[in-house]
Amino acid sequence: MALSTLAGYFIANGRDTKTILLLSLTSFIHSSGCSAINQAQEYDIDSKMKRCQKRPIPSGLLSSYSAFFIGSILIIVSFLISSMINFKILVLLIINFIIYNILYTYLKRITSFFLLIGGLAGILPPLLGWIAKKNFTDINIYFVTFMAIIYVWQVAHFFLIVKIHETDYKDANLPIVDLMGKNFDIIFTIWIICYYSLIFYYLLLKPTDNGNVLYIMVILITLVFLIVSKNNRYRFYTLNFTIILLFLNTII
Repeated sequence: MALSTLAGYFIANGRDTKTILLLSLTSFIHSSGCSAINQAQEYDIDSKMKRCQKRPIPSGLLSSYSAFFIGSILIIVSFLISSMINFKILVLLIINFIIYNILYTYLKRITSFFLLIGGLAGILPPLLGWIAKKNFTDINIYFVTFMAIIYVWQVAHFFLIVKIHETDYKDANLPIVDLMGKNFDIIFTIWIICYYSLIFYYLLLKPTDNGNVLYIMVILITLVFLIVSKNNRYRFYTLNFTIILLFLNTII
């Protein structure tokens, strides 16, 4: 979250050291708080999934009440720090909490389409960075494309997590497994095509330099790999690699 927040700030041409530090701290603390509360909300699900059984609550290290209390403190601290930047960031953090810890967490139990809501929480961090420097009315197509890339990546990223740990999600009786059948590769490929189309459009909007040329070459290689490879774990690592490259290409 901190990295994508900084990317949004740099796209808005922000360079103030104090703001960078406050944004990084706010984003990190807020995401930690949301995660702690989410684990308190989903401890019953986590206890049924092997990949989550070593988390603090299922493992017995913390009670769900303790995790919720810690998460709440972190959320409040993030709100206080954000108010030192501007009020609009505080509002966005509250919206992010509502989307992730209320809507996303609730819908996860009842529909496969919770991902479409959860993806909205993924595009708020870069918006935090933008608003730290500029106004909502200043948002341009370049920045909108960047947020769209984050949104599509978030959904594709979670598709792969579910596919890799499909048995866990079946054990937890979560509806997302309904999308993991024989049509998974088709659905995943559609999202990947959308993802890379947005990346290339984003690069067309960005001034061309030698760094961009090298970045495009690497991105093309990862695209071929993601489509050709049938190993979902390698796909997962490759997809994460592309989003890190995007952030670095934006910040540096």
